[in-house]
Amino acid sequence: MSSSIFNSDAVAWFGQMTRRDRLWAALVLLCGLVAVFVVALALRDYVKPDNEHTRALATITPRTQVVFLGSSHVLAGVDAASMQTPAVNLSGAAHDPTCMRAVFAGNLPRLPGLKTVFVEVDPYFLQANSVHHFNGDYRRIFDLDAEVSALNVERADRLRVVYHHGWYRSMFWPLVAFQKPSPRRLVWGTEEGEMLPGFMRRDLREDLAAHAAARFKEHGGNAELANVPRNREALQLLVHDAKAAGARIILLRMPIHISYRRLVPDAWNQLTEDTLAQLRSELGADSFEWWDFNALIEWSDEDFSDSDHLHITGAAKLTRYIDERLKQGAAPSPGPAD
Repeated sequence: MSSSIFNSDAVAWFGQMTRRDRLWAALVLLCGLVAVFVVALALRDYVKPDNEHTRALATITPRTQVVFLGSSHVLAGVDAASMQTPAVNLSGAAHDPTCMRAVFAGNLPRLPGLKTVFVEVDPYFLQANSVHHFNGDYRRIFDLDAEVSALNVERADRLRVVYHHGWYRSMFWPLVAFQKPSPRRLVWGTEEGEMLPGFMRRDLREDLAAHAAARFKEHGGNAELANVPRNREALQLLVHDAKAAGARIILLRMPIHISYRRLVPDAWNQLTEDTLAQLRSELGADSFEWWDFNALIEWSDEDFSDSDHLHITGAAKLTRYIDERLKQGAAPSPGPAD
């Protein structure tokens, strides 16, 4: 006798049921599906993300002129909401240029008034593979409406992202979430609160030298030169797309404390210079501006929450500087600001 499922006892039992019993079974099954549908809707509303990313997207209007793209350095260091020029900060914790490009591609259609795009260029993130190190939790790009097809990642990582993105955007994802259902307010980069301008606007004062040593050890352990070509390509495509949209492109180096800068090897600084040179060679010398905020503004210890994130005083100083320069319409002078 065949071992096919069609000859199983369950199917045989179902086949012996009366027509009335089959209708009852179908009705019970339908009620079960409806119950799952209702529970899924209720859970989806309950766990609907409400965080720095979703709230940033909510501020985008046709009048938005400035977009910031970067890692947690930019997310904590630029208070777009306080700027006189309509701006939005679409940065995310641990975003490398590949993530930045996907976020920009996903949001460009809703930015008809775009005039300026700021993009962080950091030697560590040029060597990072953020999508891989997200370890399956891709909400920090999903919640920014990143264009998944624009992610330049390895096939295995792409398949995982596509799979999770499909569930995340489906109405049933709370029932089969790849991570535990998220709270209404997600936390990226910190354990005590949201990553907001000024590093959560709290009185965080790390031992800067100790933090720098630990931070650079972490970054140095994760940096891989094999990731540089992929991130350079993503950066080039981002600049190209922004230029095609008629925007002014400003590549920026966020300020880091001197205790961290002293640990950065010359090879990392050279990596940044080589990346800028390559972009100028392939896109044109006037395709972008370069603003290094370690040189443009004079910083004090009180401006930092830790060795590579600005405190509220530093975030206010940096945001005010950017806003003033944008209103003037000119590039900054190559020296410390007053």
